[in-house]
Amino acid sequence: MTSSKVYLITGGNRGIGFALVKELSKDENNFIIASVRDPSKNDEFKVFSESKKNVSTVKLDLDKDSDIESLGDQLGKLTDKVDVFISNAGIANALHKVVEAPKEVYITNYRVNALAPVFIFQKVYPFLKKSETKKAIFVSTSGASFSEFMSGPISAYGSSKAALNFSVLQLSSELSNEGFTIFAVHPGMVSSDMGNRALEKLPQLMPELKEFFSSSLTVLTPNESALSLSKVIEASDSQYNGKFYYYDGSEHKF
Repeated sequence: MTSSKVYLITGGNRGIGFALVKELSKDENNFIIASVRDPSKNDEFKVFSESKKNVSTVKLDLDKDSDIESLGDQLGKLTDKVDVFISNAGIANALHKVVEAPKEVYITNYRVNALAPVFIFQKVYPFLKKSETKKAIFVSTSGASFSEFMSGPISAYGSSKAALNFSVLQLSSELSNEGFTIFAVHPGMVSSDMGNRALEKLPQLMPELKEFFSSSLTVLTPNESALSLSKVIEASDSQYNGKFYYYDGSEHKF
């Protein structure tokens, strides 16, 4: 497999992650490793992955330290390098104002969205170092932007992704001399399970934005988002290091 371009995509069995697996695996020269939290779930992904010779899986629950600890061993059985790491998995399981958000919601969002991607990167780093490509892309959100801040009940989610953005900037600085290209992307508002929950709940919680959500907001399918993101990832070079991009390739402000 080392002659192939090796992608590792976390959260690869649903939503944007699954769409990225499908899009990138169209090129038979690519070898896609998709992390899945529970291999027994999502029959569509199981059928798809078993039908593709260039798709394999590793078990990875971002909320389980043991899964993260075993990731290096799992990868080592499949490849000796990773060319492109796409940190896609995350959660947005609750909508609360800061003054109302339960402690556990904050802890879970930070553990999964901010901390787990860092600890996973630590495990993937030795594999990326063996590649000439050395790309790491972290799926973030416009809701984490300070420069384009929009108030809303995304306290734990938005702040946890903002913490992730800091780690992206820090990693891009630490590893730039090693030839890494590390950046964040906003995938758009996507009609995934997670996105659909937000599309349903946010207009109820923010009536002043109901018209915007119903008439002005662009909503992408997972496949549309994945196609756009794959183009951004393919086009990226050292100039992308330490930056934040929209799914269409335009630069986003942190």
